[in-house]
This record gives sequence, structure tokens and C-alpha cells, in this order.
Amino acid sequence: GAVLEIAPIYPFADAEIAHLRYDSSRLLQVVFTWSRDGGRERALGWGFLALYNHSPAPNIVLDDGPVPQTGQVVALRDIEAGEE
Repeated sequence: GAVLEIAPIYPFADAEIAHLRYDSSRLLQVVFTWSRDGGRERALGWGFLALYNHSPAPNIVLDDGPVPQTGQVVALRDIEAGEE
């Protein structure tokens, strides 16, 4: 339950990137799914938010942050030193 990071996010609509292909745009490598709300389906994360790995057994979760336009990374369990 420890908060590991709180960082700014920039949410935007799917339509803004619909014309891009994943294999032709580095931008899409750091865009993530954010919300089901219209106009906020995707987001760019600042800080380390763009660097966290995906995992079928994650040890963190990304939630809405404590203030608008932020996301917070919360530990789901104890994370060992050196663990991704």
C-alpha cells in the first residue's frame, strides 16, 4: 500500500493518436490506457510513470493521484531490492 510515486499525467482522447501505428511512433511506447471517460482514454505520464514495465503478476498499480492531472504508483505487496 506504500505510495512509490506521484507524478503529473497528460490525459487525452484516443482520437488524437488513432492515426499512429505502434511500430512507427516512439510516442506510443509511453502512452498508456488511463480512463473510460470520453476524451481521457489515454495518457502520457511524466516522472518514472513512462518507465514501469508491464507484468502478468504486477507488484504495483497506477491510480488517480491526490490532485487532478496526477497519477500515483502504489505497491501491491512488498518489493524486494533489485526487483522490477
